[in-house]
Amino acid sequence: MSSPSGDPTTVVRTDRRAVCVQTVVGGLVGLFNPRRFAAVVLPAVLVGLVAGPVWGGGVGVTVLTGSVAGSVIERDLARGHLVYEIYPECIVCRDRLLGASQWRLDRRTIAGVVDQTDTLDRLLTVSTVGLRRHDADRQSLRCLRDAVDPSVFEPGVRDDSRE
Repeated sequence: MSSPSGDPTTVVRTDRRAVCVQTVVGGLVGLFNPRRFAAVVLPAVLVGLVAGPVWGGGVGVTVLTGSVAGSVIERDLARGHLVYEIYPECIVCRDRLLGASQWRLDRRTIAGVVDQTDTLDRLLTVSTVGLRRHDADRQSLRCLRDAVDPSVFEPGVRDDSRE
C-alpha cells in the first residue's frame, strides 16, 4: 500500500501510555463480565479448596495479572505505534513499529466525523475520533495524542452524489 506523493498536511500519533492505561482499566472493569469473572474465580476456588485460601488467592491474582498483561502487550502492539497521516485526498494509517502502511481511506468516503472522547480519554489528555463512512461502516481512531480536533479528519472535498 503506497502513500500519496508529498508530505501529509497533518500527522496524528497514538499515545502508548493511554493505550496501556485504557487496557488495564478495561481488563479490571471486564471482571463484571460473568465469563471473565468465572475464568478468574474458578481456578482460584479450585486451588483454594485443595491447597488453602492463600494459594487460591494467589492463583486468582496470577490469572488476573496474566490476563491483563497479555491484553496490554497485544493492544500496545496493535494500537500503540500507529500514526495517522492526513493528506488532502486520503488518510493513511502507518505502523511505526513495522514501518508499513496498515490501511488507507479515501477522504471522500467519509460521511461524518464524531468526537467520541470519554471521561477516561479526558483524564489521559487524549481523544477518540469516530469516522462514519458513506457505506455505513464506522471506524474509531483511539488514544490520539494531544486531544486532536476531529475536524482534521473531515474530507476537504465532499462527494455530494453519495448523500
